[in-house]
Amino acid sequence: MKLNKLTIAIKKRVSGRQKHLIAHGYLLPVVISLGLAISLVSIFSLKQIATNSLMANQETFKQFADDAARAGISAALACIKSQGSVTWTSPLVPNSDCNGGTNGSTKSAYVNNDTTNKITTSYSVAVPAAPTNGVTTVTSTGTVTTSGITIQSRTLRSLVQGTVAADQVVATVPVGSLPKNMIVSPDGSKVYIANQNSNNISVINSSSNSVSATITLSAGTKPRGFDMSSDGTRLYASDFSSNGRLTTINTTNNSVLNVANLGATRFPIGVVVTPDDSKALTINNSGSDVSILNTSTFAVTNPGTGYQNGDIVVMPDNSRAFVSVYGNTAQGNKVHVINLANNSIITKVTVGSAPGDMVLSPDASTLYVANQSGGTVSAINTTTYAVSTITLFGASPIKMVLTPDGKKLYVTNSGCSCVNVIDTVSRTDISNISNGSMAFDIAVTPDGSKVYVANYLLNTVSVIKTSNNTITKNVSVGSAPYYMAITPDGSKLYVSNSGTNNVSVIDTGASTSGISGRSF
Repeated sequence: MKLNKLTIAIKKRVSGRQKHLIAHGYLLPVVISLGLAISLVSIFSLKQIATNSLMANQETFKQFADDAARAGISAALACIKSQGSVTWTSPLVPNSDCNGGTNGSTKSAYVNNDTTNKITTSYSVAVPAAPTNGVTTVTSTGTVTTSGITIQSRTLRSLVQGTVAADQVVATVPVGSLPKNMIVSPDGSKVYIANQNSNNISVINSSSNSVSATITLSAGTKPRGFDMSSDGTRLYASDFSSNGRLTTINTTNNSVLNVANLGATRFPIGVVVTPDDSKALTINNSGSDVSILNTSTFAVTNPGTGYQNGDIVVMPDNSRAFVSVYGNTAQGNKVHVINLANNSIITKVTVGSAPGDMVLSPDASTLYVANQSGGTVSAINTTTYAVSTITLFGASPIKMVLTPDGKKLYVTNSGCSCVNVIDTVSRTDISNISNGSMAFDIAVTPDGSKVYVANYLLNTVSVIKTSNNTITKNVSVGSAPYYMAITPDGSKLYVSNSGTNNVSVIDTGASTSGISGRSF
């Protein structure tokens, strides 16, 4: 690029004399022009330029202009990711979150404005009105000016592709036959799918949304329920068959560490690992007990809780486990409390008819129990074991989820084809959200803003906005959606479609997926 007259004049002046200053971690060139010292003070750039000698020449100003342009690209991408689109309504400021007033489709910001020495570096960023073939080009021009005259200008462009609207399917992943439960690793990098009729487990890479591995289990195994160790290095899979086995898997290499025999005809439907990782408890659909596996020795204990277990919840301090039991007049319609120190039953708390799913409040003071045949939810004081009953609209509560603050309990109810919303303070059913189908699983985002409901008969997932308890969207997925799992950051929801043997991946909008930038 040719130097303009002003740049040439400056270069000639500084060729005979240069000074170097260091201030606040930056090397500052001193330009001697027409006998007047003009200091370039505190020039800020994304790369925080620091060299042993910054000569006031074309290359230096080009570097400043390039850095300003890159700052513009960075700010634009930050705004796109935070807003989920390639448009914005506020001026772009370095390191900002796009807050500010309206400034049209082109945004400008100072990277450095040294009014004392009349040196300014800045950028101006523009995006087209609409993407072309799904690709949006963000253009950023960085400029260096002195005394209001531009002495260098550089333009960079970045391609942005794949911005995704909130709550839509971004991938469909084929897995094994009859996928049921699923679990996301603690770091969110992997999703494990129990393929009940395929004798294996699919491992989905959450970055690529593709199956990265398939774990084959012992012959005749029907994997159904999952839980993981707190560090994610072990996966425990229950065998929903008459074999009654519990498989321990090393997730670092997907190898089977142990297969524990729980006893014939127990049909373990789920598994829960204690917070200290010392024990794994299986939810046995029959066999008259719950099974407790010592994860160090792989020894199994059966306390003998009753005919059918609905769910298991473990206290955060590892002291006790609560087991909902139904289907037996002597032991059923109760929640059995197990002392995990010696695996013995402490007491049996009477609740409603056919207790199933259970949820523990964030402070662990209250255990909520869905009574599937009674149209009620029991609230148990975990210290005194006192019970209060919450009556629901609809006779058949199935699955429950609490908002992270513990203030609202959402309950899928097949008796009314609705979702009950319970105020946990007043313990009343405050809203009934019609979803038009038998709903099974339910999940809540980590920030508590949305609840997702798997509509088994409609092949959809309903999105509920928790601020006003309304359905904002019904997302079409595969056939017979059964279980769901959400990533720790809340950005993706995985749905197992038991009728089409695949998994739907829903982008929740918590963070924009698919954005890729390339500058040139």
